[in-house]
Amino acid sequence: MVDFAKERRLSPPPRRVPLTLSIRVVLGPLSQVGWFLVGFGLIFVWAFGADRAVVSAIQFAGDLEVVEGTTTAWRELSLSINDVSVYETSYAFEVGGQTYTGASYETGYYVPEGTRLPVEYRPSNPTVSRLKDMRASPVGLVIAFVFIIPLIGLALARGGLRGGFRARRLLSEGQLALGTLKTDESTSMQVNNKQVHRLTFQFVAEGGGTYQVVATTHEVDRLLDDAQEAIVYDPRHPADAVTLDDLPGHSVIDVRGNFEGGGLRGALVASLSLVIPTLTVVGHGVFLHLYLYR
Repeated sequence: MVDFAKERRLSPPPRRVPLTLSIRVVLGPLSQVGWFLVGFGLIFVWAFGADRAVVSAIQFAGDLEVVEGTTTAWRELSLSINDVSVYETSYAFEVGGQTYTGASYETGYYVPEGTRLPVEYRPSNPTVSRLKDMRASPVGLVIAFVFIIPLIGLALARGGLRGGFRARRLLSEGQLALGTLKTDESTSMQVNNKQVHRLTFQFVAEGGGTYQVVATTHEVDRLLDDAQEAIVYDPRHPADAVTLDDLPGHSVIDVRGNFEGGGLRGALVASLSLVIPTLTVVGHGVFLHLYLYR
């Protein structure tokens, strides 16, 4: 709810937007869901070696040379596919008088030490090799489907960040207007057992033109508790607008026309908004560092 007894105007742009409000707006619910899916999905990517499967498919996509090699060891991995164990077979081979080693994988069988087998390798980089007809990663390319979750999360996080930075820009540079509800449409989506509505508001910009802004939310009461809804729009492109009550930061304008940071509660919400993105970036960053440099 926006109290127009106090929020009759905005200070001239560009106006200051408190850091805590900026964080809450930029890292809103859509971004939070996206970052969570990225972090959660990458756990399965690393656990199942999907990254190695994709890299392997790319590395062996070009022309390969074949040379005879010798198996040197084998071991059963703590990994199974359809309840069948995956085995690793190590081998050695020579190219240009230099000895190279590698390991290949197969489900259900291994090759005993001392067996002579053909080895495929990249002519430009013989360290990239595999036993012919075996895999260079513990799991085949089919496991790449686990990338779906973090990719969906990345798309949501990107959309949330774009929308958040747009809203933050409008808070800094936008003009204030009053919007009148034109349509209220129920969608097929629900959030927390509440129906999501698509609300269309119409407002008149400073130049006299009439424009519309759409808010999609399950918290309908927040946008319908006043006869008119507070809207900020880009004075250069008035069609670029948002409703203040639909912003994740719950923006409040003080009597001087400046946005408030929300005090201690606003700082706490902003801090909580940083938790999931920070854990995702730092956690997986540390894992990759340890994985690459172990």
